[in-house]
Amino acid sequence: LKELNRLKDEIIAVCSHDLRAPLQVLLGHGRLLLESTITAEQKQSIEAIIRQGRKILGLVESLLEKGKGEAARLSIEPRRLDMAVLCKESTHELNILAAQRGVTLRAEAPESLMLIGDEVKLHEVLQNLITNAIHHAKDSGRVTVRALRLTRPDGDAVKITVQDDGSGIPPDELHLVFDRYRHGPKGTGLGLAICKEFVELHGGEIWAESPPEGGCIFVFTLPMAQEAPRKPQTVVKEEPVQPRVLVVEDEAEIAAVLAEVLRSRYRVEVARDGQEGLARARTMRPELVVMDVFLPKLDGLEATVALKSSSDTAHIPVILLSAHQGVAEKVRALNLGAVDYMSKPFNAMELLNRTERALKAASSEREVERPSAVTLRSGSDPGTNLYDKRGLMAKLEVEVAKVRRYHRPMSVAVLRPERPQADVPRGVADVLRKRLRPQDAVAHMGSGVFCVMLPECDAESARNVIQRLLPELQTSSGLAYQPAVADVSQDSDPVDRILDKLGAPLVS
Repeated sequence: LKELNRLKDEIIAVCSHDLRAPLQVLLGHGRLLLESTITAEQKQSIEAIIRQGRKILGLVESLLEKGKGEAARLSIEPRRLDMAVLCKESTHELNILAAQRGVTLRAEAPESLMLIGDEVKLHEVLQNLITNAIHHAKDSGRVTVRALRLTRPDGDAVKITVQDDGSGIPPDELHLVFDRYRHGPKGTGLGLAICKEFVELHGGEIWAESPPEGGCIFVFTLPMAQEAPRKPQTVVKEEPVQPRVLVVEDEAEIAAVLAEVLRSRYRVEVARDGQEGLARARTMRPELVVMDVFLPKLDGLEATVALKSSSDTAHIPVILLSAHQGVAEKVRALNLGAVDYMSKPFNAMELLNRTERALKAASSEREVERPSAVTLRSGSDPGTNLYDKRGLMAKLEVEVAKVRRYHRPMSVAVLRPERPQADVPRGVADVLRKRLRPQDAVAHMGSGVFCVMLPECDAESARNVIQRLLPELQTSSGLAYQPAVADVSQDSDPVDRILDKLGAPLVS
């Protein structure tokens, strides 16, 4: 059975790559055409091509989703997205179906409603609810999709309602509509059960209402993204030099789309296989590498390991692209040193946002490591320039709340030396800083004890990462280190209690 499962996963990976790649080319060139100077008629035709391409992509995603099994299907790939835009797009995509049934379909939404979520799964929720409403509306009836912001004590939320003017559902049968094993009135079926699963995966709620005036309203809420306070922008007198980005992609059409999108902000060079990409990265020292996983001669994962193993290129952030969307693949890529992992086909704006985020994170990391820095930030250990106890606790409180809310893995490891150390173990600090990813957080807790925070890592993956580091830690310090690891997303205890269980010294 294990071998059959492995073969199934391999087939899914190959199909993912072979089916998504041509769609990415079509959709990418379609979006580029929309940004060029075209007539109204040409724009209408191109928009139709993009809509149909997205529908085909949706079918591909649905087929692949069904083949992944329950555990993989009930996971999310979170990113920042605009729910107001998604509501409008989903409504627009179903206008033809509504017109065929003589139903008026419209969306009411503000300019923007930002949240963290899985766009594919939330798009499927909206498609299911709107399609269901169209089928149950009166002849020449009306379906209205509304999106609004809710202010709540536990944090703002997005509220989405999908209302039809059909015959409605008797109040005593409303509880049946989300039941996977029973059909609600008029055969609402499995789609609503999937909607419930997907909404709850995002920490949201979904329910149905039968208003007195008739019809039915499906309602779901989702927690909104917390906006960081904006910093005042510094006026720059000189035009800054654009960062250099190396694109490593073997398919010429996809490489052309990537280069075209990225050239709007960066200087771009292209390599056609993993070996060429590695050689170019070593010679040109780009500020960022955007690389496919499936490459000839040397795959993207192996190239990433090679880059991170050299002191000359270890600082270069790597974003990996793949048609394989599994969480295990993403975690593996991040463990090997990638700063991000994007699924194909990609959205142009999402790609630009992620590249900008990776470049900013790398720049911040260099600022922290700069030896000439005179003033350490609050919460830093002066002997190692890492987080101290207070800094780590503050960061963990924020990050643990996020991963528990959005059901993402994150592990914490405590490394204790075989005997307490009076002197600051700078060699250990240097190894941890060099070998771990930019998004990982490292703290010196005192007496030679270190604590490591590993986002997007379950406990098993984190143990593997730490075990690989232990020989180098012993070489640099002359001490054997004992690790203790826990997945904090699976533990409901407060942060200080988790660290205490792992053996971290919380009291000086």
